[in-house]
Amino acid sequence: MKKCISIFLLIVLILPTLSACWNQKELTDLAFVMAMGIDKGKTKKFDVSFQIVNPGNVSSGQQSGGGQGLPIAIFKSSGNTLTEAARNATKKVSRQLYYAHTNLLVISEEIAKTQMLNVFDALERDPVFRTTTYIVISRNTSADVVVSSLSLLDKLPANKITKELQINGKHAW
Repeated sequence: MKKCISIFLLIVLILPTLSACWNQKELTDLAFVMAMGIDKGKTKKFDVSFQIVNPGNVSSGQQSGGGQGLPIAIFKSSGNTLTEAARNATKKVSRQLYYAHTNLLVISEEIAKTQMLNVFDALERDPVFRTTTYIVISRNTSADVVVSSLSLLDKLPANKITKELQINGKHAW
């Protein structure tokens, strides 16, 4: 009986030390990717554009210093694979790219015709990338142009496009 009680007390004493934040990510160390654009590369296989939110310029209210600049920043990189392009983008961004909030994926028509399996394979292998992301094929323009466009009414252009897709989807049925 004493042995069971001592083992139970030992487990109770050790348990708080095992519940630490072993994989914490500080918000100030993350770059939230709201939209991605994938085009055919000029020198490499893929040219990828990342629409990254600038949280200080998106915040609402009368905060000092907030809302003075653009709400997004666009970073571009190239690579023979999407993973390589993402790694090259991290060299330009001072934070870690975080895809959990990616609402929109814009793929150029040329990539959609030839490299769609490679795109889906790379995104499926990323454990953070959402499965509810809207995928749009850009016709007669590059994916970079769609990702880089700004909106007058919505602060985040990716949110504007996803809202339009939701509204048009409701009317299509």
